Amino acid sequence: MHKKEIIFFVSIFFYSSIFSQIIPYDRTYNWTQCGLKDTTTISYNSIDLSSYGLHTSGLIPNDSLLSSIIITTSSGSAAGVILNFPTGTFLFNQTISLPGNIVLKGKGADSTILKFNLNGLGHAIEVIGSLSNDTSNILQDAYKDSNSVKVNNSSLFMVGDWVRIIQNDSALINNNWALNTVGQIVEITQIINNELFFDSELRRNYNLNQTPYVKKMEVKENTGIECLKVQREDISTSQVSNIKYSRAVNLVIVILLILMRNIVPIYQFLKAIFTMLKIMEVEEKHTE
Repeated sequence: MHKKEIIFFVSIFFYSSIFSQIIPYDRTYNWTQCGLKDTTTISYNSIDLSSYGLHTSGLIPNDSLLSSIIITTSSGSAAGVILNFPTGTFLFNQTISLPGNIVLKGKGADSTILKFNLNGLGHAIEVIGSLSNDTSNILQDAYKDSNSVKVNNSSLFMVGDWVRIIQNDSALINNNWALNTVGQIVEITQIINNELFFDSELRRNYNLNQTPYVKKMEVKENTGIECLKVQREDISTSQVSNIKYSRAVNLVIVILLILMRNIVPIYQFLKAIFTMLKIMEVEEKHTE
């Protein structure tokens, strides 16, 4: 490949990149409110699991024992709990379902390994909240960049509640599986009469002809996974995750290494891209 051909290729890429980055106003948003709000765990109970009888060989499952530890340690009056895993490989044959206000912490990605063999079913670790039955219709059009909506029954909600704004989105999606996915999740900061005020602005207009409504969520909060490796041994053909978050807020994942046998095609794709770039570099030098 000649140098001028490479320059032509890069020029086309640069040209297309410039014009592909123009986002319509109705799709822009102020993202400064997003992300982790608080990583304070000073008031959490720190528990050393080295004396709890966990099997560290990677050969004997720890499902029942860890489940019992989580139930026991997270039911107290403390603000939260940090479960400190010792060095070792810990086998699990079932999904680890975490409540709120809990941190799984290891000795480092090379020292603490959570190994999963789930026979191709389920997520390795999950933090999943739920939807409440408390629902109220929005009474008037709500507009992008505003931070409140007026609802039919505000008594169903309290300050600090997390809610999901939902609408009839059949005209906005292309597949039936995506129905009722267009909307927004926000936290209520103030309630005045029948008006709910949120911690962040609305990302889009919610018009009454789309039948918008607000639904309360029971979220899981303040969960962390730190300084360990998650290793998935089984192969799954379904849509599963090593770490699954749904209806969960204020989460942190720190120094985590994830290994999953299903990611080999992604690795091969990235390797192919890298190889192609190296070939281009060599051919360019050769033409000089």
